Amino acid sequence: MDRKKAKIQNDISELQNKINDFNGKISALQSIREELLEKQYSLRRQLENIDRTERTQELVNQVFSVRENNAQCVRLSMRTKTTKIMDDFVFHSKKNFLVFERVFQLVPSYRYVSLVVVKMRHDVNYKTSNLTMTDLKKQVGSWITIDAWEKMKKGDRLFPLYTELSRICKHSITDGLRIPFHIPCVLGGQTFDDQTGFGSEYYGEELVFEGKEYGETTKFLIIGAIVGYPW
Repeated sequence: MDRKKAKIQNDISELQNKINDFNGKISALQSIREELLEKQYSLRRQLENIDRTERTQELVNQVFSVRENNAQCVRLSMRTKTTKIMDDFVFHSKKNFLVFERVFQLVPSYRYVSLVVVKMRHDVNYKTSNLTMTDLKKQVGSWITIDAWEKMKKGDRLFPLYTELSRICKHSITDGLRIPFHIPCVLGGQTFDDQTGFGSEYYGEELVFEGKEYGETTKFLIIGAIVGYPW
């Protein structure tokens, strides 16, 4: 019986050694697997960044496709009521572009520049700064210089837009020139839908309907500019 017991104990010990050996190999393989997964994730992120950059370039280049028959054109002023304009563009118009005519004046050419706007896309790169239609209306007629962005704080709502517009001042400016932005700028504008549905509903402590917040806006993208009138 002692010999049998000793053999069993020896077999158990040998099996444990093999198990320990396999555990070591499994641990090493898991480490290699984690490395490979990390590299794969990094490459996928790189590929997605390349795809986003390509989609962004395709989007801003649409400024060259703006025509009278595919664009809704508007002249802005401080008194312009923009809710219907933005609502029509989102829900009723079949136009691909919304063009705000002659919003800014470029220095030193003193030519006006129009802004080209499209509906929001989340599959491209963009700059966001909480810029709204109200902010834009307040700046109508402003002069844009080559160093305009340097005089602003990075947190300023107009900073991304002025950065792009200042770059245009470096170009040889001619009427009708179309210039895509490097990166689109997000613009918030209210539609009639944004002005309804306020307040949330609860059943006890459970949220059953989450209402909109006051001041909520629909998002758009400014993709480029046209010097002077669009056509």
